[in-house]
Amino acid sequence: MTLFKNKAENPHGAQLIFSFHNSYIMEFLIPEQLWFAEKNDQGQTELFSAAAFTDIKDLYQKDLETLYRVGRFGAKPREI
Repeated sequence: MTLFKNKAENPHGAQLIFSFHNSYIMEFLIPEQLWFAEKNDQGQTELFSAAAFTDIKDLYQKDLETLYRVGRFGAKPREI
């Protein structure tokens, strides 16, 4: 991921899209880079960015993983 964030290594702004099942990776992302998928009432999958949560004060200084785990973004993980 560091190669994609480094302008010298990635001068053309290539993007990387991936999914993960370990929320630890959120530590390395900013809100614009973090997208969630959640089914709506009609069973359709909707995508939304953490950056869309403009009501969260100081979002860029917050721990995104903690906000996710407590359900602040919706798309809350299932407890096993």
